[in-house]
Amino acid sequence: MNLAQCETFVAVVDTGSFTGAAAARGVSQSAVSHSVSALEAELGIALMKRDRTGVELTAAGRRMFAHARSIVQHAHLMRQEAHALDRRTGTLRLGVPRLFDGTYLARLIIGFQAGFPGFDLRLREGREQHVASWLDHGEIDVAISTNGSAPLFEELFYAVVHDDHPLADEPTIRAPQLVAEPFITVSDTESAVRSALSREPTVAFRVAEVSTLLAMVGEGLGVALLPESVLGRLPDGVHAIPMAPTITRKLTIQCGTFATPAARALISVARNLAWHTRSHPARIA
Repeated sequence: MNLAQCETFVAVVDTGSFTGAAAARGVSQSAVSHSVSALEAELGIALMKRDRTGVELTAAGRRMFAHARSIVQHAHLMRQEAHALDRRTGTLRLGVPRLFDGTYLARLIIGFQAGFPGFDLRLREGREQHVASWLDHGEIDVAISTNGSAPLFEELFYAVVHDDHPLADEPTIRAPQLVAEPFITVSDTESAVRSALSREPTVAFRVAEVSTLLAMVGEGLGVALLPESVLGRLPDGVHAIPMAPTITRKLTIQCGTFATPAARALISVARNLAWHTRSHPARIA
């Protein structure tokens, strides 16, 4: 048994097919098949079943997969530790939600690179539940999300309406005033709307980009609820109004099971940056 076999096995499960694993590993499909077969022969058990729809782990395969995943993660940690101890070089993978403060993120990258100039910081954006899943599966080293236990900072949600909307001149907006409104939502905001209204919102449109959402609000197609950090410079015809009582989301930051020195350094930079630049930073115990 060797590391390459474990990595290939994990890649097959993660991608759901031998073809996907071959693409991810940069090898031929026959090489993937041979690697998995060799691992099965050495272990003396069948790890998976193959059919036209993909692969399915056997009961034994599920148990072996947990070990293979751990081996791959430990190997990644060893490489990171070796690089950090030797030349302060290596790769660090950071996952962030798509709805996140771009200015804060840019400053975080600059702050980290000042201390680790030889590191390749790789950024991966996605929905909040995806970021949490990536961390759990060892696909990223550090995650900023709303699902962790280590607080980073809080930010306020604002109601976003057209300038001609009856509520546009209000100093604050209460959630009951929005109950009958058609909402335009973007990934990871619908749950906040549902929580604010204490009921299912009337969703007129679901879009992928904040810019699209703001343009649609600007045309009077609905209202929205967005965190302050993504509002930026509002387009003409759009007004953002604070909620009363306030609605917040709590951002957290944490590393995976295996924390490298670089990962711990990134978290330290993120917390210090939050403390000095955010209006609602988390207090560091």
